[in-house]
Amino acid sequence: MCNIDLSKFVDLVPEKFINQGQVFDFTTKFEEGDTNISVISNVIQEDGIYKLIIKGNYKRGSTAKVSIGNQNSSIEQMYIIATKSMQEIIPYMITKDYPDSLKKVAEDEKAIECI
Repeated sequence: MCNIDLSKFVDLVPEKFINQGQVFDFTTKFEEGDTNISVISNVIQEDGIYKLIIKGNYKRGSTAKVSIGNQNSSIEQMYIIATKSMQEIIPYMITKDYPDSLKKVAEDEKAIECI
């Protein structure tokens, strides 16, 4: 799986991304075709734990949750963990999860036709 350099695509402000829940929408073409694939990332706080949520923005898209810190973690530490996680997970969503979701959607539609 290839890594992507998210800094080429967006200027995330750590404070806004971590504390204010700024949404990062990474969109790319699928296999050099006409289909745009979107993966959305944002940070939430649950019970004092900061969690990065990465969601495939397509039918049957998967969601990944990564704990990136707590109240004792600095914004910079959490931002580094979040961006490194995004560099690993977003390519997986595009190259593996999206094709798998297409198969699941096709199976769903075929099952509906059989009813």
